[in-house]
Amino acid sequence: MESLPQFATYILEASYQLKYFLLFIGVVLEGPVIMIACGFLLRLEVFAFWPMYVTIMLGDLTGDVLWYYVGHLFAEPFLRRFGKYFGVNRENLELAKELFQKHHLRILFISKITLGLGAPLATLISAGASHVSFGRYMKINLLGEVFLVLGLVGIGYFFGHIYSSISGDLKIIFLIMLAVLLPVGLFFLRKHFKQNKV
Repeated sequence: MESLPQFATYILEASYQLKYFLLFIGVVLEGPVIMIACGFLLRLEVFAFWPMYVTIMLGDLTGDVLWYYVGHLFAEPFLRRFGKYFGVNRENLELAKELFQKHHLRILFISKITLGLGAPLATLISAGASHVSFGRYMKINLLGEVFLVLGLVGIGYFFGHIYSSISGDLKIIFLIMLAVLLPVGLFFLRKHFKQNKV
């Protein structure tokens, strides 16, 4: 395994035995950032590709299932109490439900590969609230997941390759910049999709 800063080494050693379980939980909670981080760690040989890939797929699809059933069973009461915390309100839910009735196959696939068109939870909840067939919902999400995971892991792998080519204190500076710029970049990407969604 290539060298990491000492603080990162301690963290990895402490969590090594549970790394795939922790990865699963992390992907359920915040898929895109974790996927990119996994590509980075794959390049540093922290993860093996296939166990990592399968764990990411299972984690993200588990999140999709949970949000589908939130929409299917609890959409209205959930929105009244918690929607503001997730950027989901009645207006974008109703809009999504109307679009789902006409174009649910296209919307689900595009939403998956574009980080939810700026409103990922609204899209997933709307699928459940619109009573899209669960089997069809999972097939589309699984197909989109293949492209999403490979793309985001590939981005992380590229950053890991850059990290491996630099030395000394520059590695710590690079990690700090990556930790700041990556979430900001994903935020603006989601904002862009939200402003220009179909």
